Amino acid sequence: MIALVQQLLDTVVKIPRLLRSPFVAALFQVSNSTFDDEMGRTSVREGWLKTRFWLKGNRENVRINRASVSWDNECFNCMCVVKRVNFRAKRLRWVSLKTSSIAIFDSIEDTIARKAFLFDSKFNIERGLATTGSSTTLLVSNATYVLQMEAKSKQALLKWANDIRRVAEASNWSQAHRDGSFAIPRNPVHMTSFAQWYVDGSGAYEAIYHAIQSAKKEIFIAGWWVCPTIHLLRPAEQYPESRLDLALQKKAEEGVQVYVLMYKEVSVALTLNSMFSKQVLSKLHKNVHVLRDPDFLMKQLGLWSHHEKIVSVDQRVSFVGGLDLCFGRWDTHSHELFDEPGKPTDFVGKDFSNPRVKDFIEVDRPEEDMIDRNVVPRMPWHDCHCRLEGQPARDVARHFVQRWNYSVSTRKKSRKLHHLVPMKDYPVTIIDKHGPQKLTKRLQKAVHAVRAMRGLSRARANTDNRGFNSDRRMARMLSSQNESGNVPILQDDHADVMLDLPDGDEEGDEAFEKHKQEVAARGYRVNTQILRSLSLWSGGVATERSIQNAYIRLIGSAQHFVYIENQFFVSGLEGDHGCSNRIANALVERIRRASDNNEKFRVIVVMPLLPAFPGKPDDKDASSLRGVMHWQYRTICRGEHSIYQRLYQELEDDDPFKYIAFYGLRNHSNREGAQAQTEEVYIHSKVMIVDDRACIIGSANINERSMCGDRDSEIAVLVEDHEMEEEITIADGAYSVGKFGHSFRMKLFEEHFGIEPGTPLYHKYQDPVSKDAWFSMQEQAMNNHQIYDSVFGCLPSDSVTSFAQIDSHIQSAQGLDTSGRGADEAVAAALGSGITDATSNNDEHVRSSSVSERTLSPRGGSSRGRKSVFSGAMNVNMKESSHIAEKKHELSNVKGHIVYFPLKFLVDEDLEPKLFPATLFQ
Repeated sequence: MIALVQQLLDTVVKIPRLLRSPFVAALFQVSNSTFDDEMGRTSVREGWLKTRFWLKGNRENVRINRASVSWDNECFNCMCVVKRVNFRAKRLRWVSLKTSSIAIFDSIEDTIARKAFLFDSKFNIERGLATTGSSTTLLVSNATYVLQMEAKSKQALLKWANDIRRVAEASNWSQAHRDGSFAIPRNPVHMTSFAQWYVDGSGAYEAIYHAIQSAKKEIFIAGWWVCPTIHLLRPAEQYPESRLDLALQKKAEEGVQVYVLMYKEVSVALTLNSMFSKQVLSKLHKNVHVLRDPDFLMKQLGLWSHHEKIVSVDQRVSFVGGLDLCFGRWDTHSHELFDEPGKPTDFVGKDFSNPRVKDFIEVDRPEEDMIDRNVVPRMPWHDCHCRLEGQPARDVARHFVQRWNYSVSTRKKSRKLHHLVPMKDYPVTIIDKHGPQKLTKRLQKAVHAVRAMRGLSRARANTDNRGFNSDRRMARMLSSQNESGNVPILQDDHADVMLDLPDGDEEGDEAFEKHKQEVAARGYRVNTQILRSLSLWSGGVATERSIQNAYIRLIGSAQHFVYIENQFFVSGLEGDHGCSNRIANALVERIRRASDNNEKFRVIVVMPLLPAFPGKPDDKDASSLRGVMHWQYRTICRGEHSIYQRLYQELEDDDPFKYIAFYGLRNHSNREGAQAQTEEVYIHSKVMIVDDRACIIGSANINERSMCGDRDSEIAVLVEDHEMEEEITIADGAYSVGKFGHSFRMKLFEEHFGIEPGTPLYHKYQDPVSKDAWFSMQEQAMNNHQIYDSVFGCLPSDSVTSFAQIDSHIQSAQGLDTSGRGADEAVAAALGSGITDATSNNDEHVRSSSVSERTLSPRGGSSRGRKSVFSGAMNVNMKESSHIAEKKHELSNVKGHIVYFPLKFLVDEDLEPKLFPATLFQ
């Protein structure tokens, strides 16, 4: 009998027409979506089932005979049991059980899933008459959805139930992970895990462009603001093909599916005009799918936003960080204020912007300038981004898939869009288990094997030798180690870097150089974990605040220093009911422990000098500016709930400024024949580096909106070094640093402090913990601040403690009368506003209540504290000069962009807006 069946099947598979039959495919439990060129077989079990799929919402009880899930109170009494009336009919669908999800297809021939059910930590499965109401029905649920499946028989259902339970229990996605994250920490020893940092937009945009060009299957883009007309390569006129919409259109025409998930703003508060972006992108090609979310009337009345910045290509390479693909973000390390004379502009149209002067308007006219670029300086934009490759990139893609699917499920206008299915995880393999030395020996053995193969078959050298036609070239590859002794690593089949070198020496050398460039672009082999802030409204899940948890854990475990760059700094201490995130409290606790143990411990915080809102702090309509300033100063130095005040109370005779210091960034222009001007370098980074070994890079600000989890949606990556720089140490030689973390921090220091590798100052700043480096950094920042204050009378300044002193301070510093046009121009220049005429048309503009990137929203507050706390070292009298022209030669003494962050600015004023909820500014 078995032989007859075998003979029948052999006959079937030999007939192409029968083999293509859906009935034969169903017999073998395969479909058009079963196999993937890269990942092989993608499913565990497939077959026809009747299914029903609905949103779970916030109701935990999903049993078939207990209550309503889809609608409240839609049930009826039947004798002694209450059963739900569900108007969604069960439909026969092709169901594919995958390693981390269940995909539902309309037919066996489809390659695009209609619905997708992802395994998560809330996974649950129930079957049987008592719980589902039928012996042939299976009920599967996660944090977001309920999937009901009905088989033809009890035996068939049992097989499905057993396979689903087995796969789910074996999946990492069904488990709880460190810091409460949805994603497991990834180790490069077990699978491909690479990360590369980027400082400022130029390098990050270029890498994103090349990643998009390499796409073969799909591109995911999620952003708070996506502008289709920005150029990823500059100057724009030299690289017209790098415009985002054109780059996406080219890939869509090649068959790549493009998915763009944009934040749908509240138009009365923000001028993003996401509808324009959607219209432009949707018209590019049928393979471009665009979705805006949320509908603010339905989800929290528009109080919160989707704030992630994601680009994912083929679920293989992903980018996360602070950079949106929009106007005003591209910049270089030099942070120039004006276009370079005689050269094509890097900032076309509205890309030349200054939110401190004028908010974005008419973004559907991207080529038109908003400000006079010859008079008004642009506001330089400092940001950080990260490229991930391998499994962490796939984890980022899974987050995008989860958010996309939830948005499709909750928006009626998106019914024509389909769910996405995450690719299966990379296989767990042992990579470089014994280190570079062992790997080198194994590669050398491979050379000898290649020699033997050549000796056996010269005729088949082109195909069998894998390109290793030169022992000299192979030896050169083995010796191409960097300073740390690393060698190019032969990864598993999914590493996407091949070592196939052609036979010709020149061609082989060129291919090998290209391979080295590809390896360099991948960055560093690191441990990674994807973190996020997500909740019921934003992703249909229980509130996750793993970003805040990771910040607190890393600060608490820091050995020597913490370096923070962030757009905001709003946090609370223990007992503070006005602010719930506890990052500031973690810093205070760690400093207290260092003081008690007489440890040398440093905290460096770099943040914007002023929030990016138009106007002066004393302007009537500058409530957003004052509100953010209030909460930041309240966190840092004003009132009983501030960091410095608490440290002064608890450190006794110890000086808090030994442990923590705050800085800002500023730049200036000194053009030939033009008046010197200055502007703050706006810090938009969301970065923390701990001990040069662990980093968090993402989209989350240090404030309530980003850290609480149930407000803005965010994503970040925690990168922990796997490879150490043994020759470089910190803490006076007591602690070795990681390659990723140290190189990242030193790149930031090169820019901020104006240092170059190989110089004595560079060597000194490699160890920020040492007393010499700590006070040298403060001195350099203070010197720069004094020069800027002397030449321009900059704001903020410690000399200005009240609104009444703003105008007089600037006018006195610049040697101008206290009335008339000259005084107005001086005030505008000191605030980074250029010439007042350039902003006269701003009066008709309805300003955004959150220019910097947030939709403002209400929630409770707390009282202000009037006292600032300072040590004698910070009480420096600011010098004043009479004219910018006479004093601008002093600008040559400015080194780097680092400046002191004035802690006494407007200390005598109550900055808290009384008519608005505190949550608007947190």
